[in-house]
Amino acid sequence: DGGRGGGGLGDSAGCRGGGQSSHPGADVEVKLHRNMSSLEYGFMVMPDGECLVITWIDEQGQLGRWNRSCPQHLVVQSGDRIVAVNTVTDAEGMRTQLLGALECRMHILQCEGGDASNIAMA
Repeated sequence: DGGRGGGGLGDSAGCRGGGQSSHPGADVEVKLHRNMSSLEYGFMVMPDGECLVITWIDEQGQLGRWNRSCPQHLVVQSGDRIVAVNTVTDAEGMRTQLLGALECRMHILQCEGGDASNIAMA
């Protein structure tokens, strides 16, 4: 329901910072909550080393709704990289959190582009 821009969670080639492509590796914090009407967070990811790449966002899902409610420079897009979920930082552990936790606090590196493949529905 809230988010903030920041920095310092890492660098990734082609990342955009605060909505400006000249500042690589900016991060956004996104908090999502499961409820009875929406058990899925509404996006797909694939592992890429120690992070998860967002490959698809359901505009009607929780992440899509979060995107519509936040400032433009904090919008999460396909190709952005999740680097932590609920303090977990390894890809498999983050996937487990996304699939099972009732609340997820994600740190996401904003990046340009991304792979269209998908592995897991969150």
